[in-house]
Amino acid sequence: MEKHWLVEALLGYIFFIMVGIGVGYLTFGNESIPAPLHEFKYISPLYLNLTLLIVLPYYSWFGSLREEGLNTLKGFSEFFLYLNGLGFLLHYFVGIELEDGEGFLPPLWNLNPRYVWFPIATYLIFFFIPALTMLILKYNEKKRKNHDKRKSV
Repeated sequence: MEKHWLVEALLGYIFFIMVGIGVGYLTFGNESIPAPLHEFKYISPLYLNLTLLIVLPYYSWFGSLREEGLNTLKGFSEFFLYLNGLGFLLHYFVGIELEDGEGFLPPLWNLNPRYVWFPIATYLIFFFIPALTMLILKYNEKKRKNHDKRKSV
């Protein structure tokens, strides 16, 4: 693929754009999500996490992230654990503002209290599932080491 890096990059960009459009259609056009939550400030954590959940395996198996360690369940879980932990803290306390001072993603504490549960629940779900996965992986690794230790004695 090194000879055809332009084709690889083009396919990667097309895949990324198609996933972004598809996830946008699923999140913003979904009738099961209440209408007030269709604003980007409420649905952005779900959009980001679903997009990365689809795009990261593609790039870790076929794209430029092959050697970065994201092709294992542990690396994948660590990425989402750190992304959602830091993303939640940043989004809750600071938010993301544009140059003109208008809020692109205003802080969560500043949003309507009736709807702020949705982004918080999204961050927590996408944080605790990788955390639980990491705990299970560590438990299995420890169990395997104890089994190997008993087997060698």
